[in-house]
Amino acid sequence: MKHLHPHLLFCLGLSALIAACSDSETDSPPQPGNQSRAMLRSFDSEAAFDAAVREALLNVRDRYSAEDGDAGGGEGAAAGGAAGGAVGGSDSAAPDSDSGSNSFDFTTTNVQEAGVDEIDLVKNDGRYLYVSGADADGAAEDLRILSLESDASSATPVASLDLELGGERIKGLYLNDVSDKLNVVSSPADYYLGCYTDWDDGWGTFSQHEFTLSTVSVAEPSAPAVETRKRVSAGLVSSRLIGEDLIVATRRSLVPPGVGIQSSEAAWEQAVQDVNVADMLPTIANPDGSDSVPLVTGSDCLVIDNGDQGNEDWQPLPEIIALTVLDSNTLAVRDSACFIGDTETLYASPEAIYLATTLVDYENTPEANPTIPEATSVTGGDVAVPPVDLGTQTAMHRFAYEDGTIRYTGSGAVPGDLGDNPTQRPFRMSERDGVLRVATYTGQHGDTSTSPVTLTTLDADSTTGTLTELGQLPNESYPDHIGKPNELLYASRFIGDRAYLVTFVKTDPLYLFDLSDASNPRKLGELQITGYSDYLHPIDENHLIGLGRDAVPMLDDETRAWHQGLKLSLFDVTDPAAPYEEDSVYIGERDSYAEALDDHRAITIQPANEQHRLRMAFAVDVHGDPAPTSWPEPAVAMQGKAYNHTGLYGFEIGGNDGGGITRKGAMVMNDNGEYGYGSSYGDRGVIVNDAVYYVHDNDVWSANWSDLDTIHGPK
Repeated sequence: MKHLHPHLLFCLGLSALIAACSDSETDSPPQPGNQSRAMLRSFDSEAAFDAAVREALLNVRDRYSAEDGDAGGGEGAAAGGAAGGAVGGSDSAAPDSDSGSNSFDFTTTNVQEAGVDEIDLVKNDGRYLYVSGADADGAAEDLRILSLESDASSATPVASLDLELGGERIKGLYLNDVSDKLNVVSSPADYYLGCYTDWDDGWGTFSQHEFTLSTVSVAEPSAPAVETRKRVSAGLVSSRLIGEDLIVATRRSLVPPGVGIQSSEAAWEQAVQDVNVADMLPTIANPDGSDSVPLVTGSDCLVIDNGDQGNEDWQPLPEIIALTVLDSNTLAVRDSACFIGDTETLYASPEAIYLATTLVDYENTPEANPTIPEATSVTGGDVAVPPVDLGTQTAMHRFAYEDGTIRYTGSGAVPGDLGDNPTQRPFRMSERDGVLRVATYTGQHGDTSTSPVTLTTLDADSTTGTLTELGQLPNESYPDHIGKPNELLYASRFIGDRAYLVTFVKTDPLYLFDLSDASNPRKLGELQITGYSDYLHPIDENHLIGLGRDAVPMLDDETRAWHQGLKLSLFDVTDPAAPYEEDSVYIGERDSYAEALDDHRAITIQPANEQHRLRMAFAVDVHGDPAPTSWPEPAVAMQGKAYNHTGLYGFEIGGNDGGGITRKGAMVMNDNGEYGYGSSYGDRGVIVNDAVYYVHDNDVWSANWSDLDTIHGPK
């Protein structure tokens, strides 16, 4: 009897085979260079889709049988799926607060694009605070609502709703302040693979991840009520809220029910013959399974056109990727699109949604294929411009969005990947005035001939189905590398016609680029300072905030450095050719941590107005001195510091109005002596007028901005 290899190898091969079996697809024009690896093609009919899926299921079983030895392609595909890459970026400073009315100056979720809301653990409308709570076992089960009295800097609990999620964890909330409704997203899983192996039946059958959407009316905050609840039979990749449209990207593996990795060949073939392919597609239904509606149909689906590669080893994960628009009030499906392939995340502007993934082809790299040329010298200089690395690319698929409808418009690919942090990946991408701008990591450790970062502009309004490249840096006219050898890409931000990128291995180069002419991008200037920024936020047209870490060079390796405490920097970019660090402050010493370094939603921003400068707050787990003025010598810079406390730190920052960075204190929750080791993970801050609310461990504390050290609570 033949036996299947572990389920992951199975899951890594199916979409490649579907692409190979899709003979009934409509022809698409050949695409130049690397673009062909990203193109999507359609099936002629539902029957063509059905036949391709069945043939692929039969082929993949043989391919990953134990008698075939090591599964060719499992490693390559796994690396491609995990290497990073997705989408994102903002073309302008997204406003981080909403006045709501003239009497409220309150902060909302720190988002990347104005008009595109993002899921978060806490939401507020200036009057009420909505908190996704957690029970004693850590599973989020309840929704807490508190009334906010900003004049008194106080919060009063008004309701606690048991959502009865059956042990699922709340992944986050959306607030529709037009209809006074909350959307609650919950899931039993912390990851989004389409399938996993269930050994309860002894056969290792394939099971699917699911998630739940709940609509809660908060029209009467003291009496919240669940109005609608739906279960989606797919894993959640990412989501956004635009107006009253809830947009979700999901993935579901195409595997027949009742068979697993130890099933016989005959049982597998019988299951493939008996299965209704439509039953394997994702659905949205009531929790009891009634009123089930398909998210997509086979005739709706596209498939990645990889036929020209001749290498199935690196092909993407075998899943239906569905992009669905739901009415956030009723959870009814408004529109949907899908493709067979892979995606790690999404980037959304008010006009378009991008899904992207990293592609890795281990047979088409300079190391594996000697026919790929080496770096060539630029005429009249000694700077080498490397060839495009065909081994790693980021594929991007664009879907136009308008009035609740989505429409696939084209695909493209750029060299490199977009990193391994799912919340930072979207910032690598931005669409503005019909141009897609993408920053990717293209370096290799020890390689001095390749630019660590590549900046690419593409035509997003193309009618050919291809996101055609318009310009790229480095190039022959501007050959300078973006970053130094071995540096990685950290913060990235697209603001208007400019791109700001931060690389790091020892020092922090902040690079400024002019993208006003998409066909001729060029570097404006750069700044070299110690440390690096993980996040950049615009204050005005001349100033940026950078939040990251400082660093001390290693004693025995001058090319590397030891991370130290957090660093908040104010950059003046008035003269883009000569940017400089106008001010900076340090928070904590080595081992200090803030979720804000990895997740922009953990940062609270209250923009400047006539009454105050810009206010910024984020929670920190402080180790060592909370406000160090210097760092240790290199010989001892690697030594960690003891935990001190956890707290919400506040800062006032002046841009054109001057004043630099001013510390405003901290709402300290834990200290080493009284509470033991604390954690700020999941903590959030909210500012309403001059009142500050700190959500920590499901409790709400309050203070006045002028006196953050005097706290009230918990509530």
